[in-house]
Amino acid sequence: MTENAVEGDVGRRWSMARLGEPGATKAAVRARAEEVAAQFEEIFVQQFVAGLRSTTAIGESDGLFGKGPGADTYTRWFDEHFAEHVIRNGGVGVRDILLSDWERIGQIPTAAAAKETVDVEA
Repeated sequence: MTENAVEGDVGRRWSMARLGEPGATKAAVRARAEEVAAQFEEIFVQQFVAGLRSTTAIGESDGLFGKGPGADTYTRWFDEHFAEHVIRNGGVGVRDILLSDWERIGQIPTAAAAKETVDVEA
């Protein structure tokens, strides 16, 4: 059994080795890491909002959007758009923590190192 088979699909999708193609510049690897971290933060916030929203259905209440036709559509829409709004307005810091940790363990170049590469190539 290969290492990737043990990790499963999630491990392969989020593997740092897949952030850049072989021979990719430091700037390209950094940009891809920032994109992945932002996507992860958006999913994290979306799940967090869904958990918070689900607590509005207390007792006999039908929840924030009721239980009628289309309620599930509106709840998904609400979760997605609320998460996008949070991310557009600074997020919750998960993206920055991920990038900092990836830099610390040497998985991605620092922002300064990625910028230096771009300046030298220009």
